Amino acid sequence: MTGVLLMVACSILVALGAALLKRGADAVDLARPGSLANAFVVGGVLVYLASFALNVVAFRSGDLVALTPIIELSLVWNLAVSVLAFREKVTRRTIAGTLLVLAGTIVMAFQQ
Repeated sequence: MTGVLLMVACSILVALGAALLKRGADAVDLARPGSLANAFVVGGVLVYLASFALNVVAFRSGDLVALTPIIELSLVWNLAVSVLAFREKVTRRTIAGTLLVLAGTIVMAFQQ
C-alpha cells in the first residue's frame, strides 16, 4: 500500500510539473536560450525530479506491474489543472478517455 500511495503522490507531482512547464513556456524564446531558466520552467524540472525520486522509492515497496499504471493518474490531474488553471476547454471524448485511464489504473493497482 505504501508503494501505491507514493505513486499517487508521484502522479500529482507529474501534473504539477507539467503545469509549471506550461506556465513557463510562454516566457521561453528559443532565440534566447537563457529564457529557459525562468522560474516556472526551473520549478517544473525540479518537481519532475522530485517525482522521479518518489518513483524510485515506490518501486522498492511494490510490483512494477501494479505501480506503473498509477503514474498515469497524472492524466486525471492534468485534466483538472487544464480546466481550473488554464481555462482550457475539454471535450466529452477527453473526459471519457480520462475516466477510462482512471478505471484501468484502479483495476491494475488493486489486482492483488
